Amino acid sequence: MVNAKLIFGGIEGGGTHSWIVLMDGRGEKVAELEGPSTNHWLIGMSECQARIKQLVDDAKKMAGLPQDTTLEGLGLCLSGCEDEEGNRDMAAALMKRYPDLARHVIVSSDTKGSIATACQNGGIVLISGTGSNALLLNPDSKTYRCGGWGHLLGDEGGAYWIAARAVKLLFDEDDNLIDPPFNTAQLRDIVYTHFELKDRGNLYSAPFSHCTSHYKPGRPMLGQATNKDFATLCKQTAYEERIQIDRFGMLQHCYQSFEKAKFASLTAKISQGASNGDAMCARILYDAGFALGRHIAALSRNIHEALLFTEHGLQIVCSGSVWKAWEHLRPGFVDGINPRCEKDRAIPKYTLLRLAVCHMVSQSITRDKDLGFICS
Repeated sequence: MVNAKLIFGGIEGGGTHSWIVLMDGRGEKVAELEGPSTNHWLIGMSECQARIKQLVDDAKKMAGLPQDTTLEGLGLCLSGCEDEEGNRDMAAALMKRYPDLARHVIVSSDTKGSIATACQNGGIVLISGTGSNALLLNPDSKTYRCGGWGHLLGDEGGAYWIAARAVKLLFDEDDNLIDPPFNTAQLRDIVYTHFELKDRGNLYSAPFSHCTSHYKPGRPMLGQATNKDFATLCKQTAYEERIQIDRFGMLQHCYQSFEKAKFASLTAKISQGASNGDAMCARILYDAGFALGRHIAALSRNIHEALLFTEHGLQIVCSGSVWKAWEHLRPGFVDGINPRCEKDRAIPKYTLLRLAVCHMVSQSITRDKDLGFICS
């Protein structure tokens, strides 16, 4: 029988944000809210546990439940939780620290939560949020992964990767290491504004006025330079000083006060730049789409035949905020999914899926079923 008084929880945790839902024994949602990152690789295990506890407390308050309410089950789908043994240790440590939090806790990867929500017989989940990750689940329950190694070793096609790539491109252009394929003026403005770097107009005016204060009409400058030549030289001096000031200002964000979420949030503005017709922003998102497509190609050699030859082809669940820029990711994704390595396989047909229900709901229901309760 259904016990409506039982409360179950599910948390979806990412590198930037987390979400929690509480459901009663009938499977009806009683609370849902957003919180901060719960990736233990980024914030440490102790802080991760504290944030999970706070999320549950905040959700109970929203639902009008007493704070001493103990959840019957709590399912956690968290980024960075890819190791099964580590996940069991994390669940045990959480229950030891907060014994009244929940009677049962299960910890799993955020990738598995998405597949459990959308694909009954298996498929691929491709996450592109702050970071990126791909997981293949075959009908025989065997799993294979690609990516998910964090921003130093991977995360290609994720929001941080996109933003860092944009910043690096500007640095390389200023160092004369590359000639970007498109004009970078709009991208530069987007980056400078996002990180609140010094206004370029002010930087132009100061050194230029300094140059002209030492110039007297009719006086030869730099040999036989004309007034026009001198003005050009002053503007070039201002440009070079602007580069140095802006780049050193950027270093604070890269090192001293580095925040991955701050970088990742730049990606939405790059997407807007692409929507406004900027070719350089569009190219960066093409590259991101290509990188995401490569995740699928990398997994192709392990895909079970039963997943390929269905009515809708291979099911790929697309999770994460970067997929909101699909119109700009699409050309690169279509190119990237094609075979490139020797063992890559062609995928004859595939369908991209976006979840209409957040997989924290699925994690809560899955936990219920594990415990023998029915949610309908």
